[in-house]
Amino acid sequence: MLNTVWKTIVAWFLKWGSPKWFYEQSKIWSLISGWLATFMISWAFIYGIFYTPTEFKGHMSRALYIHVPSASLSMMMYFAIGIMAVIVLVWKMKMSSVMLKSTAQVGAGFAVVMFVTGAIWGTPAWGQGIVWDPRLLGDGILVLLYFGILAVYSAIDSYEQADKTVAVLAICTVFILVFIKYAPAMEGLGMQSIHQDSSNVYSGNDSAIDKSYQRPLLMGIFGFMVMGMSLVLRQARVEVLVRYRTAKWVQAIFDKELAKGK
Repeated sequence: MLNTVWKTIVAWFLKWGSPKWFYEQSKIWSLISGWLATFMISWAFIYGIFYTPTEFKGHMSRALYIHVPSASLSMMMYFAIGIMAVIVLVWKMKMSSVMLKSTAQVGAGFAVVMFVTGAIWGTPAWGQGIVWDPRLLGDGILVLLYFGILAVYSAIDSYEQADKTVAVLAICTVFILVFIKYAPAMEGLGMQSIHQDSSNVYSGNDSAIDKSYQRPLLMGIFGFMVMGMSLVLRQARVEVLVRYRTAKWVQAIFDKELAKGK
């Protein structure tokens, strides 16, 4: 019984490695995740704006409801890029290359949001928007890595060569996430950090954050995750059409859309 269930799950997973299957099945998932993300993020922002106390750094504290989720998501996406890079080089699955590029495109946007909102938060918290402590330095490097990946794709015409180059770059640089994570704890190494260490957000009553801040922050984090999934799926659908535009099934889609336009 368990063996049959496992084989079914593996077969279903492998189907997603087919560009045609992915394109056909991903539309509904991108729509569902998009609407769900809209609800979750809207709830987080409304609760955070109208029901969260403002005595903590005044209204500037609202930036945390964007900064923390976007920072978490940009790091998660780069970790996912590292995993997909291994799949690209070892198993050479078609959709892994598509998802690698799509995740980098979406992740770059969230990394920029992380950096900008961090500067907005830093102005009242530290007296200046950008302070190059270890964590902020790591975040800046992460932003550059994202745009470096996008630059590689723009510079190399061959999809196969660009995928391999990006995969090697991602695997060699994914360890920047460890540096960012533990940067505030590096004072013992002579690297002074003004960032606090990561707070315990997820453990209910034992959380280091007051519930009035915890609720919208958690909802924002999970909402951004779902939104990131929706955006990656949408971008991947576009990338599939671009990469496989000469395939008969893609041509059929183009012909159908042209017929609707007439």
